[in-house]
Amino acid sequence: MSRALGVRWCGMRAAHLSVLTMNACAAQGATIVQKGRVDLIAAGDAPVMRCTVHGSPRRCGGQGDVLAGTTGVFAAWAVAAAQRSGGAEAPPNLQLAAYTASLVTRGAAAKAFATRKRSMVAGDLIHELGGVLECIAPLAA
Repeated sequence: MSRALGVRWCGMRAAHLSVLTMNACAAQGATIVQKGRVDLIAAGDAPVMRCTVHGSPRRCGGQGDVLAGTTGVFAAWAVAAAQRSGGAEAPPNLQLAAYTASLVTRGAAAKAFATRKRSMVAGDLIHELGGVLECIAPLAA
């Protein structure tokens, strides 16, 4: 990604977080999620957010797709909330939307693994998303 965005390191090896932050700045408005043992979320020059919540000891195929779809939902909700509150004066917080998606996906993975163990597949995560979201942000009665 650094190469595609024209980020140059002048022969120096930059720290991992610096690379992520530089890419987010160079992408001009992009929010970048880097999956890993700790998910890192960068947006422009804002501090990098870290999602350290334990997910499952096994990442199944398609878990990144679940994260991407969940991020899209939270991003759409962030945009809608910003539009309701004034638009230009309150831009959507896409970094927080991506962090919340990471948190919910990791929670769903933990619950799915607790039930399915090593036979867990991406569809099992999808079944757990609603319950995890309800635990994080319960609907008002």
